[in-house]
Amino acid sequence: MCALNALASKGFIDETFIDNEFKLDPTYMGARNAEKAKISMPLYKNKLGAWKKILEDKSIPTSAINAMISGFYIPGQDELLKPFVSIYTEIIEYALKYRNLNEAKNIINGLYPSTIIDSAVIDASDRALLIENLPESIRINILDNKDRTSRAINAREQDNIR
Repeated sequence: MCALNALASKGFIDETFIDNEFKLDPTYMGARNAEKAKISMPLYKNKLGAWKKILEDKSIPTSAINAMISGFYIPGQDELLKPFVSIYTEIIEYALKYRNLNEAKNIINGLYPSTIIDSAVIDASDRALLIENLPESIRINILDNKDRTSRAINAREQDNIR
């Protein structure tokens, strides 16, 4: 399924192809891999559908959330994913309200826009850090992610100087 995800993330295959591949592996893991491949596609509707599903469906099992997360932020899809940066705090608030701490950490870390190297991600991190009653372990994770993004921005700026 790794090849399937790679092809899907580049838009080389469509959902029908993924559905046909799933028919060859109609197992629990096959379903998760098909879901990940569809979310990996460079289609805003697929990304938005996953985002809404994570926010609105409180019955989603952790394994399904993990599959959605792993297919969400794909390098090279920056323009497609930028709209989700500004609403990152929605995911944090949802996770803290409806999930236990471990699940919340998984969602918050997994949907941190780590593939986007942009000051908007720093701004989103700063807004996230202002959320009331943010558990310290999540605050630290957000700070770590923000630091990695800052370093990547600085490295990119240094590359442009040379």
